[in-house]
Amino acid sequence: MVHSGTMRARGLLFFLALLGMALLTSACMKKPLLLCHPHHFYVMEKEAIEMGIIRLETTFDKHLDNSINPESYFQLALLYAHYNNPEPNYPLSLNMFEKYLVFDPQSKENDEALYLKTLLQKLVETDKEGALFKNETEILKQKSEKLKEKNEKLVLENQDLRDSIEKLKLLELRLEENRLNSK
Repeated sequence: MVHSGTMRARGLLFFLALLGMALLTSACMKKPLLLCHPHHFYVMEKEAIEMGIIRLETTFDKHLDNSINPESYFQLALLYAHYNNPEPNYPLSLNMFEKYLVFDPQSKENDEALYLKTLLQKLVETDKEGALFKNETEILKQKSEKLKEKNEKLVLENQDLRDSIEKLKLLELRLEENRLNSK
């Protein structure tokens, strides 16, 4: 009998451990069982992002003397580059990160800002390269179309010349026949 009591206790402890693990793993889901407070920028909706950008931009417009809290630059940079932003502006986000790092070089979020700034630099460079390649592709397509038209004209001209050569050969044969007949 003592043995079955310890088995029940072990089973209960095992059940409680599984329940605790389930509660802990579901704590940071999108709709968690427990209240979770992730960084608020990660869970923002499109409308909230647009409103945040407008609010911060108007704040910047009002304070042209750069008396703005450097954290505002960081927040605006995150909003411009947010994955849920319907119109992301990566160059402007990069600019805001640079301003943030200039105005608050000793911030606790400096590492994150430097990391994001580096990613945005690569992204902006890649966008510029993509735009150049797109432009070059359009130019090459136009050249290709022109070359196709020239090729079609040359093919027609070549066919006309072949037809003319055939006619001349036939004419030469007739003349030769006439010359032989006249002798």
